[in-house]
Amino acid sequence: MVVELWQGCSIERITIGATVDKFRINDSMIEVMKGRKNSMIKEFKSTSASLVKVFELYENNVLSRGSSSLEIIAESYRNARNTEKQYEYSYLHQKELTKNIAKITKRIFPRLLQITCGYGYKPERGVYTLFAIWLIFTILYSMFLLVPGFGLATNGKEISGWIGIPYSMYFSAITFTTIGYGDVVPIDWVTRFLAGLEGIFGISTMAIIIYALTKHD
Repeated sequence: MVVELWQGCSIERITIGATVDKFRINDSMIEVMKGRKNSMIKEFKSTSASLVKVFELYENNVLSRGSSSLEIIAESYRNARNTEKQYEYSYLHQKELTKNIAKITKRIFPRLLQITCGYGYKPERGVYTLFAIWLIFTILYSMFLLVPGFGLATNGKEISGWIGIPYSMYFSAITFTTIGYGDVVPIDWVTRFLAGLEGIFGISTMAIIIYALTKHD
């Protein structure tokens, strides 16, 4: 069975009671779509359609789970003013799109967005990333403090040993946030390189967090 709704259709409610091989909607509006217990839609396609409450049908009765399907579910939840579910499916939609990118090089930036902020739909990941970077560089600086001639110095005096861990924590924080008071400084080229790298990570992470917090779909 194939069901097609073309231009200008406006339907308040549809209930699917059988197996539908293809359900296509083009330039139409459906208020509510539901499916009975044993019914299913094998393939669902929508073009320029307004679908308000179809998420229940999608989650229970639609077999296809491609990127277009996930986008329709997200749009339906948006129309139903359910922001939490909208963001959940928008994230899954973006994740599916990233999988479909053929070239690995073009997948790098989307993958970074996925890890660090969930494409803008999971801003809490940005906070986790921030603390992870701060901790990693704190450990690296602390390791260099054990090697004479490497690491950090304050007031012209080299910091050495495990007693310098609080200095490493402090230096990592002001470097990540690009404050750089200058009271604690790197004394070798390796530590300077790490500090520069952390500064780049800091600016990038802050930008991603701002992007995630201000994203509206």
